[in-house]
Amino acid sequence: MTDLFRSPRLYDGIVLAVIVEAVALVAYRRRTGRGVPVPAVASFLGAGIAFVLALRLSASGAPRDGSAATAFAGVMLVALALHFWHLRTLWHR
Repeated sequence: MTDLFRSPRLYDGIVLAVIVEAVALVAYRRRTGRGVPVPAVASFLGAGIAFVLALRLSASGAPRDGSAATAFAGVMLVALALHFWHLRTLWHR
């Protein structure tokens, strides 16, 4: 089971599934005018993708390397910024 969580393919699959979800939600919104607003989709799912990418880096052991640790921190900061953007979109409804 531990090998599964260390596999980059697991996280790649999750990112792909989230991208498919985002495309479906945006297409539905554009086709019908109903559903989740595009900024909410982008902020919410973007934060999730950034977090999964950070998990992917962590699972591969990359944060132990200096430059990879910087990449990990950068991806986590992107996830945090997108999370705050999402909270802002919810707050203004």
